[in-house]
Amino acid sequence: MDILDYSGQFGQEDKVIIIKYFAFESQAHIYAARLKEEGIPCFVSNTHVGTALPLGGSANVALHVKTHDAEVAQVLLDQMDYQQRTGEGQDFREATLEDIEYEKSLGTRRDAKFWWWVVGITFITILLILRVYLRAAGVVFSDWDLF
Repeated sequence: MDILDYSGQFGQEDKVIIIKYFAFESQAHIYAARLKEEGIPCFVSNTHVGTALPLGGSANVALHVKTHDAEVAQVLLDQMDYQQRTGEGQDFREATLEDIEYEKSLGTRRDAKFWWWVVGITFITILLILRVYLRAAGVVFSDWDLF
């Protein structure tokens, strides 16, 4: 079952309420996915208004659930809000040692290329400064000189 697919889960007899408003569509879909993961049917509305008229923080995207699911859904939403505020439950330490070594090798190669460019540009700059100095001192007279 597709987590974001809600077609056919709401009938004419179902009473639907708005359980939470969001300023951003992406956040609303994350909350909706979490509810659907727990088996609570829901849907997000006003997504086009939020995209077309982003009013800078105004909560206009709505998350809807059935009335009889509202209590359980609210508990889950409160948990998600708490985790978002405190950062609890967000552990991004999933990288393996192989992943870390790969990332280090990428940085090393890029840094090595960068330093070769720095050395090359510095060398050319020193040569140009030396040439200007020698021309000013009268050592080199021709425009066709090697230096």
